[in-house]
Amino acid sequence: MDAGPYGDHMSTTTHTLPSADTRWLDDLAHAVAEFGIARRENEIRSFAYELRCTMLDNAHDNVRVLLGVLADVAQPAAARERAFGR
Repeated sequence: MDAGPYGDHMSTTTHTLPSADTRWLDDLAHAVAEFGIARRENEIRSFAYELRCTMLDNAHDNVRVLLGVLADVAQPAAARERAFGR
């Protein structure tokens, strides 16, 4: 990566979702549907964090709200599961 045009202000930190292969997301969705979101909290937290880092600047307001609900463990499980499904 050439940071030259950006001087010292360019961030070289990159965030990516686990892979371009989305089978892991299907597996996570099935596990959440079967066992509930609380049983997959670490994976959900990582997913929400990575998604926020990769797309939040360009996301619509409704995506920001959904990610906020998904990441907030104080929200009811049903609301978080609906946000994940969207």
